[in-house]
Amino acid sequence: MSIFTTRDEQVSLSSIIHDYAHAFASDPDDIDLRRHRITAWLARHDHTIAQTVGAKAWAEGVIYGMNAVRSAANDARVDPLLENPYRDEEEGS
Repeated sequence: MSIFTTRDEQVSLSSIIHDYAHAFASDPDDIDLRRHRITAWLARHDHTIAQTVGAKAWAEGVIYGMNAVRSAANDARVDPLLENPYRDEEEGS
């Protein structure tokens, strides 16, 4: 819904930018400047969110990896040499 209408309509990024640029604008140059500012702000905002999401995903991956290593270490056999099925064959050769 546009900020200038009360009827339902599909909200798109271009309509948000249009509404912001034309709100309280009295000069065509002001409209262009406001359009540029909101576009630059959205780009910075999207970049910040992407960095935050990427950092969170990386941290979750590290935590998952650490838990997997810890779990594997806890489940490790006491003496892996005794568990080697080829050990007897190698000694016999």
